[in-house]
Amino acid sequence: MSTKTETNSSGEPLVHYDVLIIGAGPAGAGAATFLAHLDVINVLMISKANGTADTPRAHVTNTATMECFRDVGIEDDMINDGLLQRDLAEVRYADTLLGEEYARDRVFGTARRMENYHTMSPSNHLEIPQTYVEPILLKESTAHGITARFDTEFITLSQDADGVTTQLRDCLTGATFSVRSQFVIGADGGQSPVMEHLGIPMKVAPAGALATNVLFKCDLTELAHSRRALITHTYLAERPGPVWGPFGVFRAVKPWKEWMAIMFSTPSGEKERPTDSMYMDRVREFIGPSCPPTQLISISHWRVRETVASAYSLGRVHCAGDAVHRHPPANGLGSNTSIQDSYNLAWKIAYVLQGKAGLRLLDTYSAERQPVGVGMIKRANDGIRDHMKLHAALGFHQPGLSSEEAVEKAKATLKELKEAGERGKERRRIFREALEISDTELNAFGIEMNHFYESSAVWLQDEREEPVRPKDLLREHIPSTYPGSRLPHAWLSTPTPTHARISTHDLAGKGAFALFTGIGGSAWHSAAQAVSQRLGITINVFSIGYGQAHTDLYNEWAERRGVEDDGAVLVRPDRFVAWRSGVTLGEGAEEKLEGVMRRVLCL
Repeated sequence: MSTKTETNSSGEPLVHYDVLIIGAGPAGAGAATFLAHLDVINVLMISKANGTADTPRAHVTNTATMECFRDVGIEDDMINDGLLQRDLAEVRYADTLLGEEYARDRVFGTARRMENYHTMSPSNHLEIPQTYVEPILLKESTAHGITARFDTEFITLSQDADGVTTQLRDCLTGATFSVRSQFVIGADGGQSPVMEHLGIPMKVAPAGALATNVLFKCDLTELAHSRRALITHTYLAERPGPVWGPFGVFRAVKPWKEWMAIMFSTPSGEKERPTDSMYMDRVREFIGPSCPPTQLISISHWRVRETVASAYSLGRVHCAGDAVHRHPPANGLGSNTSIQDSYNLAWKIAYVLQGKAGLRLLDTYSAERQPVGVGMIKRANDGIRDHMKLHAALGFHQPGLSSEEAVEKAKATLKELKEAGERGKERRRIFREALEISDTELNAFGIEMNHFYESSAVWLQDEREEPVRPKDLLREHIPSTYPGSRLPHAWLSTPTPTHARISTHDLAGKGAFALFTGIGGSAWHSAAQAVSQRLGITINVFSIGYGQAHTDLYNEWAERRGVEDDGAVLVRPDRFVAWRSGVTLGEGAEEKLEGVMRRVLCL
């Protein structure tokens, strides 16, 4: 669809688009990419910034997000620019980056949890900084026809029953213009002007510590060989630390030559105004005595937040990402949750625009994603609190002590770790317990995968029992086709294998509904064809089993499908289960499937 331009009553240019996206970070650029792959390209994405992210910020891309990228064909692009986290599978706790080490912990799949990470998804965690993710999303979306415009800021908006009129300003010229769109996506970050304008209440906990990110260059290639890790916590026990940076957290942005050091200030330290050189002196102390030459790139500050919106939508404006949930980077949930917000929203906007669904389908976006946001901000902040317990177990988190007293306390505690007596045993027990608590961040596969949706886009009426949920929702994931759950992954092949194995996730998605059945499920094929033609919606049918089009390579689908061979599992375009039938319904299959589809799509 071509873009229409005219003049409004104030003489300003008025441009028409189907969708206006405000913000071009992970949520905004993610939305643009997903919409483009749903053939919604009459879209304008704007950003007040002059380009994509200029600091690494987010870096952990989890399995669930990689599955979204896989669905639109850019998973390999991400992998080519990133580092699979099996290559950075540890977190270290040390005196300095190059000094004495207190402990290590495995990340993203300890021996106890390896099955979760290697059998529950076709994708893997990836270490890739936001400075790489955003350009990939921008390139993908604009290559498919999305229009992107930087140096453009939001001023105000008004909406009516038919659409939204948004006033924008060109930051370079100062000229204003308006956009008329059917929908607006507010993905404009943690200080979201769009959310402020909408006046949606925010649930806000007291702000936490002030943090400082120091991005710098330092070639540690040779020295880091035996110290490779995703994250290294450094404590520097031998000398008093400044109140604005008592601990240092290091991650390699470009292994092993570009780094980010994160320092969390104490409350009293927030009054201090360290210079760039003071920050770099502290960085070199955290690295250790044999620190090679360093070069500062940038310094930025942020604050630990625990904030979530009470709703993500108001009328035709739908917000996503940091605009609606703000929290620290523990568990790496920030950009991942943001991208998955957009993935949930995009197919619903596309179906409404294309006349495949009723407008009320968009009400399910907030109903499904806001509870996820509530869980994410709690978990991320609990992760920070868990870190404090670990620091205290090593003697480093001692509120109320002076710097000199804190150093003496830390020295005494570390000495206890090496003692043979009862004090030593007790100190080691406390430390091990603290490490176990931190495992809820390092191996939290559950918090990443256990998103359970309840809305009108999920049909629960045929379920007679409650779903089976993991006892440990943070670390464990039980694949299930219970409606509202993520489609279980299973590797499939063909009766006579002629190509690489494929996942159930590779069959689903791609902007279409999918209906999975098996031996004896022929009635579902004809039902799906009839309903597809009547509603004008694609329902792809896949039969899995012996002698079927797809074979259950490792018997994983049979274990996870939750229905009989001739039953059916209906999967939405976002690869979440909409409904299931335990057995075939024969002649009643068509009527049932149509009723479910109409309910799910709010027709």
